[in-house]
Amino acid sequence: MKYTYKMPLGLKILALIIVIAAAIWTGIISLLRDGKNRNDFYIKSFTSLVLTASSTDGGRFTTHELTNGLKIDFFQSARNQLEVGDSVQKDDNTFKYNVYRRDIVGEYQFLGVFDYTKFTNRKMKAIFKGNKLLVVLLLASCNVNATYEDREEDKMEVEAVADSFYNRLEQGDHTGSYSFYTKKFLEVTDTSKIRALYKNIEGMCGIITSYKLLDWKTLIVKGTNSKSEYYLQYEAIRSHCKTLETLTFKKEDGRIRITTCDIKMP
Repeated sequence: MKYTYKMPLGLKILALIIVIAAAIWTGIISLLRDGKNRNDFYIKSFTSLVLTASSTDGGRFTTHELTNGLKIDFFQSARNQLEVGDSVQKDDNTFKYNVYRRDIVGEYQFLGVFDYTKFTNRKMKAIFKGNKLLVVLLLASCNVNATYEDREEDKMEVEAVADSFYNRLEQGDHTGSYSFYTKKFLEVTDTSKIRALYKNIEGMCGIITSYKLLDWKTLIVKGTNSKSEYYLQYEAIRSHCKTLETLTFKKEDGRIRITTCDIKMP
């Protein structure tokens, strides 16, 4: 006779409590550690180099560790990321810092002014919300889909990708923009057709000088049927006329990529 062991209800509840407590404790430790790093960063005056860059928080953020032990977070999809070897200079009692990067001859050149709180505040919120969500999912079921529509944090994440995409187009870097499309998009529309589309639009309306977001939607489903879909509509200001540009995105291999691109000219 086949025997199947069934865990008593009391043990199931105890195991669930242990898992929830561990998740909450991990979140608390992360928040305390990030809070200390934030306080030390604000107080200190320093010049330090970026030592390492690593993916954190499930791949959503890149954490850059400095030679002085402090850390700076960026959205992984954000443009103008720090790079290993960059020099970070900061005065005391401020979150603003200057970044310098080596040029081709090895001399440091001023890159820009950055704000420590731009991404770090969002990371701390993400850790807190992530642990709340974990507790809810454990209490409900391991086969539950959690659906999130039009969250501000998802909008900011996809906007960072769109900003990087448009930055390539503003610079005339057509080749660099191809990596923003999904594999399926590139299978249907090869890069020569994309390049021809760019040339046609720029020939009629000119290059992009600026752009503004008109509309957006996001849909994130986490669980057994997970998916991440995004919709952004922009008005692109070009040197000769304006274009209405609608982009849809989805996550592919952990990265947000373009699935469709519709450009309407006057």
